[in-house]
Amino acid sequence: PKAPPGAASVLTVSSCRDATTSKKIKGTYSVVGKNHGKPLYKKDGDHTGGFDDAPVFIYFWDARDGPSFSGWWFAPEIGGAQIWTHNASMFAPTPPQVGWKIPWDGEIDQTLTVSTEEQLRQAEFKANRERFIALRREQDAALAVRKVIQMMRRVNHPQSYNILKRRLLEIQAEKKDILGSMAEKVSEEATEALEEAEQRLQEVNRQKAKEEEKKLEAERKKRELEEMAEDFITEARQHAEPIIENVLFVEEAAQRLRRSIASSTSGTAASAGTILAAAESVEG
Repeated sequence: PKAPPGAASVLTVSSCRDATTSKKIKGTYSVVGKNHGKPLYKKDGDHTGGFDDAPVFIYFWDARDGPSFSGWWFAPEIGGAQIWTHNASMFAPTPPQVGWKIPWDGEIDQTLTVSTEEQLRQAEFKANRERFIALRREQDAALAVRKVIQMMRRVNHPQSYNILKRRLLEIQAEKKDILGSMAEKVSEEATEALEEAEQRLQEVNRQKAKEEEKKLEAERKKRELEEMAEDFITEARQHAEPIIENVLFVEEAAQRLRRSIASSTSGTAASAGTILAAAESVEG
């Protein structure tokens, strides 16, 4: 019998949880006719190797034998006793994409899908879109972390370092689940930036310590010079004071001599002895 009009010409069956069943049914199927008014599919490839290489059909069975026997089936022959999986959908025009039981009277295997070419294209488009969205989210998350990393690479103050380190750890934890495949790389960059910042701060501290040491040494030398100058001034004063006293004494004696001479020349009855005494006091 011919396939119903509009039936998908090719189906692709995925793997399932049961390895034995998966080996039998996984593959591509082509429409080869119809059964009970709906398309009949057969697995592509040669099947001449005995029982384990038997042909695989996907066919529909109506309710003529009761509701429990109706629906879509995977089996090596149409209407036979051996069957591998069952889908109870009565109204689907073609094999449903999901809802297949393995074994046929067991639980639904959510991993098994039966897809048309259009469904595969839609699934691929959806998967690509989701990958693109996930990649964009990863890139945005990585950019957010790397902004903090860049600031950490320029830090040269302990307080700023502590603030940025706390922020870097927080944003890494916040974006951890979003970073995905970029998480390890970004984490390495963050660790490297922290180590570089620590080394840079250590060097800054060493330079500050050297500058402080130089400053203290300069202050010590300044104090030594000030002390030396003070000692020199004190010593000079000690030597100068007797000399100044003698100079004052001589000046005073000279003044007395001048007064005596002036008195003598102005007609005052000053004796030669008085003048001589004044002169001796100046010499003395």
